[in-house]
Amino acid sequence: MPVTFNVAAYQQWVDNIQRAAYVPEPSGTPSLVTTNVPKAKITGVELSLDISPSPSVDLGVSAAYTDARYTDNEVILPNSEGVFSPTFYGPYADAPKWTGNAYVQINHDMGPDNGELSFRADVYAQSKFFFSNVGSTLAPESTIKGYALVNGRINWANIGGSEISASLFGRNLLNRKYYAGGNSIGATLGLNTSVPGRPRFWGAEVRVDF
Repeated sequence: MPVTFNVAAYQQWVDNIQRAAYVPEPSGTPSLVTTNVPKAKITGVELSLDISPSPSVDLGVSAAYTDARYTDNEVILPNSEGVFSPTFYGPYADAPKWTGNAYVQINHDMGPDNGELSFRADVYAQSKFFFSNVGSTLAPESTIKGYALVNGRINWANIGGSEISASLFGRNLLNRKYYAGGNSIGATLGLNTSVPGRPRFWGAEVRVDF
C-alpha cells in the first residue's frame, strides 16, 4: 500500500513588514498609505498524508497551522486633524490559523484503447481570519467566519488511447454562502466591506499532451 507523509515546521521573523492602511486626510477624503510595521513573527506546521489502498482508490488529507502575529506593532499614522499619533497594528490579516483539505479519488482503467476514468471529491475548510491589519484599533468588526467547501471532478484521461483528456468539474457543490475577503475603510468612512465567495459553478476542461 503506497503511503506518502510529509511534515514541515517553520519559524519566520520579519523586520519592517509592509502593510497598507486607510487614513483620513484633513479634508475627510480617505487616503491609502503604505507603512512598515517594525516586527512580525509567523510560526507554522504543515502536513499531508496520501494513501492508495488499491490501484483504484486514492485517499488524502492535508492540514496547516499558522500563528502569525506582530511582535512590535506601533506605527505613526496621521489622523483627520493631520496630527501624527501612534497606531497599533494587529491582528495579522489574511492568515487563518487552520486550513485543511481531504479528498477521495476513484480510478477505473478501461484499457489502453479507452483510457482511464476517475472521480474525485474533496472538502476544503479554513478557520476565521481578519481582513484588516488594524482590526483591533482603527477597523473593528473585520472578521471573516470560517467555512468549508465541497468540490468534485470527473476526468477521462487518454480518450480512445489518444493524448486527449477531458474533465467536468464543480466547485462549491453545496452552494455554501461565504466571504473570501474584505476591504477595511472603517477608519475613514466608518464601514467595512466583505467580498462574497464564488457560488456553485460548473465547468469543463480539455487537455492535449504533446
